[in-house]
Amino acid sequence: AMKLASKALVDALVPLGGSTPDAVAIVQFRGIASTVHDLTPVSAASAPQLHDAIDGIAPSGNPTAIGSGALHAQFLLAQAYDAAPAAQAPDAQGLIVVSRGK
Repeated sequence: AMKLASKALVDALVPLGGSTPDAVAIVQFRGIASTVHDLTPVSAASAPQLHDAIDGIAPSGNPTAIGSGALHAQFLLAQAYDAAPAAQAPDAQGLIVVSRGK
C-alpha cells in the first residue's frame, strides 16, 4: 500500500498544461538513510523512473530511521536550493514522509 500511495503522489505532481514542474527525490530510511533517486523534476517522462525507484526499495531487518531520513531529505533540498541561481531558487520547499510506521 505504501508503494502505491507513493507512486500516486508522484503521478499527482505531474504538471498540467506547461506549468512549472515540482521536483522529487526519493530517500529510504531503513537503518541508515540514503538517496534512492536524486532530485528530479516530475514529468510524464520522469514519473516511470520515479516509480521504478519506489519499487526498488526493499524491506530490510533494520529499524526505521525517520529522523535520519527527514534530515537526509532536508539536506538534498538545501543542496538544490544553494546550487540554483538566485532567480531560479524555489520560493517554497516541502518534505513528505511515507512510512509503514514500523
